[in-house]
Amino acid sequence: MIREILAAAHRFDHWLRLRVGRLYTLVLAFSLVAGIGATARSIGKAIDSPAGVGAVVAIAVQAALLVNQLAQLHEYREAAAIRRQARRREKPSAAEPAAPAEDPPAPEAAG
Repeated sequence: MIREILAAAHRFDHWLRLRVGRLYTLVLAFSLVAGIGATARSIGKAIDSPAGVGAVVAIAVQAALLVNQLAQLHEYREAAAIRRQARRREKPSAAEPAAPAEDPPAPEAAG
């Protein structure tokens, strides 16, 4: 059951990336940054709370989540850089001369 849910989520994510494109990626990046901020605040609150086993566990879980979110943000940034490089390679630079157009075939002489 979990595999089917994960596979469906993956397909839906792929569909959204294709159909919505950059806006979807921006929403994801914004949400990820907001989540990182919330996790950091949660760790701060857990540190300020009275020390106990629960607080230590909460800090450990939140720290693991923060590391994961930072890694996701890194992956998004790397993917964006790769896409930018690909777009730059596709565009001819202004310094490069345009390729000469092919000459039209010469009309045949009537004999």
